[in-house]
Amino acid sequence: MTALSPEDARGWTIMPELVERQVRLLPASVLEQSGLSADMLIERVVAVGHRNLVSGRIRRVMVQSKLYPSLSEGVYERYVARLVPCYCEEHQRIAGLERGEEEVWQQTLAWLLRRAAQMLRHWDTSDASAPAAEDFVQEVCATLHDKLGQYAFDAAFDAWLTRILHSTIASRFMRSRDILDRRSDIGSLTQLARYDPSQAARFVRWLADPKQVSRFEQAEVRLMLVDALRQLPPIQQTILLHTYVYDLPDAQISSLIGTSVGNVAQLRFRALRRMRRIILGAE
Repeated sequence: MTALSPEDARGWTIMPELVERQVRLLPASVLEQSGLSADMLIERVVAVGHRNLVSGRIRRVMVQSKLYPSLSEGVYERYVARLVPCYCEEHQRIAGLERGEEEVWQQTLAWLLRRAAQMLRHWDTSDASAPAAEDFVQEVCATLHDKLGQYAFDAAFDAWLTRILHSTIASRFMRSRDILDRRSDIGSLTQLARYDPSQAARFVRWLADPKQVSRFEQAEVRLMLVDALRQLPPIQQTILLHTYVYDLPDAQISSLIGTSVGNVAQLRFRALRRMRRIILGAE
């Protein structure tokens, strides 16, 4: 096992107790729907929790989001409270995909096609050579075969798939953008979104519609938006990213960042209001 920090070592030790506590609190109907006995569910979730601990997933989700200052027992308890119900809901679907069950794969493909069609509305696909939704879905399915074992069971599987799909679509279109889209001062904004830093540059490009402004105006507007976004707290940057790039509903965003749906809406409103004030020079 990889050497763990003292905090992570403590998390490893208390994980079985925290998981058992959460499983015992589950309604009987949820446990029955999972198709697992309580003991089997505890065993499997503990294994997932330990894997996420060793990979650094728990630390990234619970600390880098700035929701929590340290990995205390209360933080692990809250993480496990997300992990247990999510595993109950998603494990049968993941198992079906791993076994290659045709019905599960067909449902996933249909969902991906709908999401790809929605996302492509944000891009200029007037070029006859532009890839179709089916092309992106095939690429995502190939990625899914390789990455399925990396699914952490601490967020909705649809949200996880959405991130893979968006990354696939965005990276394909970025390769054909003009030289202004590849400026280093735009592409190096790795701190824009703390929840997923690799998406920061893509978020910036998403904000300005090249069909509405000239390429020079586009660069100017983008830099102005970047400056305003940099002044927002990381949690507000994360909410804007998942709202306007991933096009996720508030319920999934709240699950991803560990807060209520109402708080997501409130934080987004504050973020947009502050960005407007910054851009207009009011602060």
